[in-house]
Amino acid sequence: MGGESDETLASTEISREHIVADRKTSVGLASLAGDAFLCERLNIRPIEWRALRSLQPPNGLTREGYLVVLLALRGHRAT
Repeated sequence: MGGESDETLASTEISREHIVADRKTSVGLASLAGDAFLCERLNIRPIEWRALRSLQPPNGLTREGYLVVLLALRGHRAT
């Protein structure tokens, strides 16, 4: 996958494997996606991967930063 256009990625399902394979993935998100056990336990859905992948903070996020955003997204969805 890595190297496909943003337009192509927008029209496909985003999975943990897609995130890991994409060379443009940030270090923090790649670290999260690389932990298969954690991702399985969290049951991260394709729409959540897409939301996390869309973030472009100026200084990047750590793996923990992406986890915080994921939990915030889920908290917002529940209310």
